Amino acid sequence: MKQKFPADIVSNWLYNWYRNTLRHPKYRWWIILGTLLYLLSPVDISPDMFPILG
Repeated sequence: MKQKFPADIVSNWLYNWYRNTLRHPKYRWWIILGTLLYLLSPVDISPDMFPILG
């Protein structure tokens, strides 16, 4: 059995949460709007001053 790393578990959890929330009609447009705002926003969660993460 292949061992999963913590990053794999977290990324799978986020992916599943995102997909399930998009399927819910009440939250679908909020998720889409939030995603578009994040993609178009000049503010970055991890700025470039952090060497690897930015």
